[in-house]
Amino acid sequence: MAKPYKRKKDRNRRDAKWIFKYVDEHGVRRTCTGYTDKQATQELADKLQLEANKRRDGLIDDNEIRLAEHRRRPIAEHIADYDAALRAKGSSDRHIKQTISYIEEAVGALSWETLGHIRADAFVGLLGDLRRGKNLSHRSLNARIIAVKAFATWCINHHRMTINPMSTVQKFNEAADRRKLRRPVDISVLNHLLAATESGPDRRGVSGSDRAMLYRVLAATGFRIGEARSLTPRSLQLDGSEPAIVVEAAYSKRRREDCQPIPVALAAELGLWANGRERDRPLWKIPDKVNLRWLKPDLRRARAHWIREVGDPGERRDRRESVYLKSEADDRRVIDFHAFRHGYITQLTSNCSNVPAAQRLARHSSPDLTLKTYSHVSLADERAVLDQAFPEAPPSQDEPVRQPLALTGTDGPVGRAPNTHHTGRSSTQSGAPRCTNTGASDDVSSGPFGSRNYGVSAPSCPLVHDHSQSAPRRTRTFNPLIKSQLLCQLS
Repeated sequence: MAKPYKRKKDRNRRDAKWIFKYVDEHGVRRTCTGYTDKQATQELADKLQLEANKRRDGLIDDNEIRLAEHRRRPIAEHIADYDAALRAKGSSDRHIKQTISYIEEAVGALSWETLGHIRADAFVGLLGDLRRGKNLSHRSLNARIIAVKAFATWCINHHRMTINPMSTVQKFNEAADRRKLRRPVDISVLNHLLAATESGPDRRGVSGSDRAMLYRVLAATGFRIGEARSLTPRSLQLDGSEPAIVVEAAYSKRRREDCQPIPVALAAELGLWANGRERDRPLWKIPDKVNLRWLKPDLRRARAHWIREVGDPGERRDRRESVYLKSEADDRRVIDFHAFRHGYITQLTSNCSNVPAAQRLARHSSPDLTLKTYSHVSLADERAVLDQAFPEAPPSQDEPVRQPLALTGTDGPVGRAPNTHHTGRSSTQSGAPRCTNTGASDDVSSGPFGSRNYGVSAPSCPLVHDHSQSAPRRTRTFNPLIKSQLLCQLS
């Protein structure tokens, strides 16, 4: 058993700390400094020696010891370790900066000092305060949820916590609170934009023809603006029958090399435009806030040209009141650089029924993202599909015209039921109304999907007969209670 002692020079000093020695689990003799109190130092020495013996005998799990050490560490140290892990993983600086800022925002607002202080209910309350106080959208709140939950999951995976306290936090429905909606850049908008940009002035040292080529590439590839920044002449593979543009894995959002096919016509124009440029220099010197400095002025110029195209004052007034070629509309639908990607994917899905091929060209991991988020369907598109699926066929010339059946003499006048009492050759008509089905086949001759009843003939009288009373004798009106004319006469 280890016994505390003091150095020879400190034996008469009451404020000097006691020292003890013990043998660790590896058989190494270690010297430790205890407390000024001898009894407390003796208890510490006994505890360390007992733990060392249990570790040597395999009675203590080292993971539990590390968990206890991590619980005592400040949470700021764990956040710093998570930052280093993200950088080692190869995440972009923008993603790391945003993620760490969201985690530090929650830690600072809720005064979390250690990992044991993390609580889901407090974090949900903070999200509610941010939503009411700063009027944050569901998308902004979900970004904070993703960041904090990813940090908690990382702590679990690296044995810093045993239970994930953020597992019960659910994300908000972003569709219920969309603050920014994009209008896809279709062919019409692209043509007006290219015409106005090519004849436009230089912006930030980049000519109008160079900006127009960037717009063409974005519209024909669906590249994000960060991916377009990384393109160099070395990225262009324009030779052969299958031209493509390669985005390196370091700049692709999914962190893999993407070889994006492009139309042959674009490859020819792009080859002439990029001829003579340095192989390793970017094709475009794209500035920060590129929407504000490039796209918005070019859209304003294109809209002004479009309005001046017409000479009629009324039509010109209508064009001024429309949102066509506006970067921001009154319905919060905007056109930015990411709208080129929306237009590209919308063009793919509207002209191609092969959803897996459209998904691969869009470089999406799920077809839901391709069809629900990036594919835009207008009312005109819905009407065109509906008319194609249910055509209103004209009446066939070969179809015979149906004639009404001639009266047989057993029925009364049209509009009255044959409730007749026969006495020899004479007959007496009752006043009961006749149940007819006139007009049931009026629309059948207009095709399988007519304009009024869509081919379904609805009878104008009920098909359920009243069986509560038996019909009189020798009555030819249908009644299921009458099994035979003989039974009717004997009744």
